Order: sequence, then structure tokens, then C-alpha cells
Amino acid sequence: VALTLATATTTASIAGAVTAASVAVAATAPAASVIGAAATSGAAGEVSIAGSFALAIVQRDALATITGSVTIVGGGDVGIAAATESAVAATALAAGAGAVGTGAVGVGAALALVIIQERAIASLADTATVTGAGDLVVTAATTTATTATARMGAAGDVGVSPSAGVVLSTITAVSRIGAGALLHLAGDLVATATTTAAATAEGGAEATGSPAAVGVGPGLANADHSARGTP
Repeated sequence: VALTLATATTTASIAGAVTAASVAVAATAPAASVIGAAATSGAAGEVSIAGSFALAIVQRDALATITGSVTIVGGGDVGIAAATESAVAATALAAGAGAVGTGAVGVGAALALVIIQERAIASLADTATVTGAGDLVVTAATTTATTATARMGAAGDVGVSPSAGVVLSTITAVSRIGAGALLHLAGDLVATATTTAAATAEGGAEATGSPAAVGVGPGLANADHSARGTP
């Protein structure tokens, strides 16, 4: 059994009044994070039972915002940026051939499960003001790769081997300009949001037996990946 829980919240904000030549507000969750859980199991005997379970739960947020007032002297730019980047993997595998029953029964089971939620949100609040700036650039970006892999084997007079890889992935990037924000700009207003995400689930099972053998190895990935920019 392998269990991994990873949580992180990274924030950057301006809530008061700031006067400067330029302003950059950036929140970046621990970059290029690699998170994993791995389990293996095997058994051999008259009646053999082996089970592997790997679970990785990840929740990470990067939040960058301006809620106060920013005054730029000299026409410099204002930037608000939030970003996350991660690779997450769960593996539940057989050690050797898995559950090998030398007599009656061999039962081997494996489950690899990843639950991930990542958000990158960059925003200029409804109450914010930006005066004297050149460009105002608001960007949010998420990059993730998630895999769950389960493989198991079983053998005996009766061999039973279920395994499943499951990914539940929710990845969101949002860049937002508040409807009530007061802006005085000499240059451009840019709001962009990008999400680059992959979710892969694999299951594999091998069962041998006489008179009966059952092997089932599904993979299931449920991905809710989005990017929204306003205006």
C-alpha cells in the first residue's frame, strides 16, 4: 500500500496602495513538481492472495491578485501571473507473477488511483485601480501530466486477477479583469489563460487456471480541464 497526499497554496497579492515604476505580481506553485505513489505485491502458496494499492491525492493552487490601487510613474507595465506545473503518477504492480497458487486458488488485485485538482488564477479585482501604466498583462497557466497504472497476475486451479487504473483530474486556469476595476492605460490590456494537461489511466490483468480463470484490467480517466480569460 502506498499513499501520497500533496497540498500547496502559493499566493501573491497587492491589497493596499502602491506607487512604482512598474509592478509584477507573480504566484508560481513549486515548479516542475514530481509526485508519486508506488506499490507492489506478490504471493505464492496453496492459496495465494496479493494486493497492490497506490493512491495519490494532489491539491495545489497558485493565486495572484491585485485588490488595491497601483500608480505607475513613467509609463511602466503591470503584470499579474499565476502558474502551476506538475507530473503525478500512481503505480500498483505485481511482484513477479503476482499471486501464484500452487494448489487451489490464486487471487491478485491492483488499484492505482490519482485524484488531482490544480488551479492557477490571476486576477484584477472589481475594487482595484491601475493608473499611469503602459500595458496591463494578466496571465494564468497550468501544465500537468497525470498517470495511473495497475497490473496484476494470478494463477492456480482458479485464478482471479482484477486491476484498475483510475485518474480523476480537475485542472483550471483563469485570468480575470474585474468588471468594476478602474483602469487608465497608455498601452494594451491583455488577459490570457492556458491549460496543458494530460490524464492517462491503464489497467492490465493476467490470469491462468484450470478449470477457471478471470482477468479484468480497465483504465478510467475523468478529466475536467479548462482555461478562461476575461475580458
